[in-house]
Amino acid sequence: MGDVKVQDLTPAMLDAWIRKLVELEFSYSSMRVAYSLILETLDYAVYPAQLISSNPVTYIKVLKNAPRNFVKRTIISNELLAKLLAEYPFGSPFHVPIFSART
Repeated sequence: MGDVKVQDLTPAMLDAWIRKLVELEFSYSSMRVAYSLILETLDYAVYPAQLISSNPVTYIKVLKNAPRNFVKRTIISNELLAKLLAEYPFGSPFHVPIFSART
């Protein structure tokens, strides 16, 4: 939130922040962690710190259409695996990870 004082935070500002995370392609789980962190921080600002009377983030939800943790996987052919093992023989730092990839 940068230079915005805790007392000046509004639900609209926090909603814009969550939407910006979506634009930056944060994963849903990363957004949930960020949301939880700011929720707990502002809960503390309500009590015991008594800096604000209510937590503005309680009105905001993480968007359901936020990207999920998605890892694109590629299945390599046996020929490519053989070529990689030949290129990175036993003793190479990449041999074990490549060898482990075989089916």
